[in-house]
Amino acid sequence: MEEDRKINITGYSPQQAPELKVMVVGPKAGKTTWLDSVGQFRTRRQSIATLGAEITVVEIRALGRKVRLNMWEIGSQYPGLREKYCIGADAGVVFKDNSDAHEMYNAWIPDIPKMYVENYTEDQNEAIVQELAALISENAR
Repeated sequence: MEEDRKINITGYSPQQAPELKVMVVGPKAGKTTWLDSVGQFRTRRQSIATLGAEITVVEIRALGRKVRLNMWEIGSQYPGLREKYCIGADAGVVFKDNSDAHEMYNAWIPDIPKMYVENYTEDQNEAIVQELAALISENAR
């Protein structure tokens, strides 16, 4: 299997936060609920299926600096769109049931660093953000 590529956060001035595209994928598993809890400019909405893609801005700290994440939540009902929306992505967060194999999702967002959230519950919100910051730090160049 091809190794995931590195995340580029160089080329930004110290005053400018790097902007990364992060894919959030998986079958009806809590993606929207999590993004509602961590999004900077998003208001809570009723639990309805995501059609196409929705983008939520999340700011985190990684490698001692602020990093702006443009979180692309992809609707699971339209598998043909995933590959098109994932072009140019820097990292991925996969929400899944623990009975699903990781390999199933590697094809959804290939060749980028990714993390897996299994059996999501709202008490995991902060831990997911911390794990995402660690993923970015570990894979940055």
